[in-house]
Amino acid sequence: MKSNNINQHRKTGTLVVSLDFELFWGLWDQGFDRDDYQNNIIGIQKNVPETLHLFNTFNVHATWAVVGFMYYKNKQELLAEMKNASSIMQARMSLARYIKELENIQSEDPFHFAPSLIRLISSYPHQEIATHTYSHHYSLENKNTHVFREDLRNALNISRRNGHTISSIVFPKNQINEEHLAICRENNLSTYRGNESSWFYDISANERRKYIKRALRLLDTYVNISGHHTYTVNRDNPLPLNVPSSRQIKPYSKKLRMLEPLRLKRIKDGLTHAAKKGEVFHIWWHPHNFGANFKENMHFLREVLTHYADLKTNYGMTSKTMNEVYQEKSKVFQMEASK
Repeated sequence: MKSNNINQHRKTGTLVVSLDFELFWGLWDQGFDRDDYQNNIIGIQKNVPETLHLFNTFNVHATWAVVGFMYYKNKQELLAEMKNASSIMQARMSLARYIKELENIQSEDPFHFAPSLIRLISSYPHQEIATHTYSHHYSLENKNTHVFREDLRNALNISRRNGHTISSIVFPKNQINEEHLAICRENNLSTYRGNESSWFYDISANERRKYIKRALRLLDTYVNISGHHTYTVNRDNPLPLNVPSSRQIKPYSKKLRMLEPLRLKRIKDGLTHAAKKGEVFHIWWHPHNFGANFKENMHFLREVLTHYADLKTNYGMTSKTMNEVYQEKSKVFQMEASK
């Protein structure tokens, strides 16, 4: 056991946590059936408060990337707003049809709208509200800069009206587009979440190899075949700053339950490596993935955060939101520039 007396001059590791909060907006066009997936979506009403409780217990700072559509109370509010988003509706006709086909629900629809949960998240300390775009926009499947600019403008506006100033973005399906990053810079966003530095995490790679890539990503969940993906944040020029993913926390699987110790060890090893090297370890997941198998998923998350707490005690590891990483690095960059 290492001493609790941390060397204050030694560079300490950092845990970054981000969540893709999208409800059914991230699933409706991916072949998921509402009835089949309702346990995951309804389960969000329980697992988000429990996740916040765990974050508060372990003093974990987290970035919640929210789809802008989720701020509305119902379909009527959304449709009224979409009248001023003509480019989005014209560019994504299937989305426009889907919105119009939604049931005429007056109350808060847990499949698509979650203003109360967003308010709950922002009421907790050290929780950053980021954007997951307004309409869950795919930046590689729809590269039109005019459409993305309108989408981002709407996302920032609806967030601002609800008291949130957005500094960070997580791109849906992790589709990174350089031209869209430039638009983020125009809108003063400070950070985005990039992908792991391995060819089978690169979604722009040859799609004919997608099944190979999926298989390798699944294997990498349990066995270290691509590295820990820890890193030291360097200042990208220009901004926004890339705060890449290190590991996605996959949901509990009954079929693969015998491999759960390996899945947990994979993440713990990455955290430990970052703590010892003074580097960043960035984990992320979708809240709806934890909606089903609630007990098992929350137990897994508690185990991860308990390990983080041990590393905090023994190595001085800290927890930061994506924007806090930028804020810290900005201070360092300014100090270096003044020398």
